[in-house]
Amino acid sequence: MRQLLDTILRMNGAVMVQVGDLYRIVPAADAVHLPISPKLSSSEMPTGEEMILNMVFLKYASVVDMKALLDPFMARDARWWSMRRRTC
Repeated sequence: MRQLLDTILRMNGAVMVQVGDLYRIVPAADAVHLPISPKLSSSEMPTGEEMILNMVFLKYASVVDMKALLDPFMARDARWWSMRRRTC
């Protein structure tokens, strides 16, 4: 049932985002402004369609190279943010 609801919401320009123990249904464009827990490993990835924040730490490739490689596979409304490594 969850996957069906996610599909119906997406067809209507909305998404369901979990915030704590509650789920909020919001316009897809506004979902990027909500607090989303980051996913750091592939075992944490959801099986269905849902809004996620996936953090990838690069060790052997640059952000520019990875962006060029992955851009053709990004969803239409997907967004990229990159941060340079900071040293203290």
